[in-house]
Amino acid sequence: MAALTVRLSDEKHARLKALAKARGIPLNALIDEMTTQMLAEFDAETRFQVRAMRGRQLPIEEGLVLLNKARGELTSTGGSSQEVLHERSKLYVPPSAGKSEYAGYFTLTKTADKQYQFRLHSGAHEIILISQVFDSRKEAENAIKTLQKASTDAFQINFDSGSIADLKLGALAFELRDDLVIAKGAAKAFVSRLVELSKTSRIH
Repeated sequence: MAALTVRLSDEKHARLKALAKARGIPLNALIDEMTTQMLAEFDAETRFQVRAMRGRQLPIEEGLVLLNKARGELTSTGGSSQEVLHERSKLYVPPSAGKSEYAGYFTLTKTADKQYQFRLHSGAHEIILISQVFDSRKEAENAIKTLQKASTDAFQINFDSGSIADLKLGALAFELRDDLVIAKGAAKAFVSRLVELSKTSRIH
């Protein structure tokens, strides 16, 4: 992996740090997302131009995928921009259990109305789960502990149009990222991964 030194004004650096904090990811991960987005947009534009010159009609599904990438809907798994374009057109398929990359972290954020909410991230900084809001940090931390002690069977899975819409764990409610599509067939495996990840994650 290459290292790159970028010179920025103090004001721009401060704003980028604030944006990364708001998204719950490290600054280097934010910059990586931004560069991946730019490459994806460039690749999408290039592919459309090539197809136009060849006089070939772009399939509707492929065109929608490319347009989604150009709008910045990117994975956080890294790889080339062409790989990003390919990966986001597929449904989520959970990896096999027991691998070290399951270790992740929780981020706690304070909302505008002084409530608290947490997110569970994978080791690759992908947001896996978003909690409901809590009145205090202590309540949010207790909810994290409850999640870490939960079993796979304790979750109630709610579906919307054949994919997971949200999860419940007793009185706790969770949401998934808007762009994280998990079909019914992969729901049980996803929850198993979620349980394993939460047990090996720390509060960041």
